[in-house]
Amino acid sequence: MSFLAAIRSGFQNYANFNGRASRSAYWWWVLFSAIVQFTVSGYSDTVSLLVSLSLAIPSLALGWRRMH
Repeated sequence: MSFLAAIRSGFQNYANFNGRASRSAYWWWVLFSAIVQFTVSGYSDTVSLLVSLSLAIPSLALGWRRMH
């Protein structure tokens, strides 16, 4: 799975806790989340909080599907 396909899949299945996620999809998502959160950390606390909250549910869903 490519980087963009993994990110697209993460946002399309943000509330799907059924099924499985591939290893590459999980790690591409982790890399994407880390880059975005590192980039946004220089902005105000409000922007950083909103980005963290917007990535929280997709991260939980993808982690749950990966552990399945």
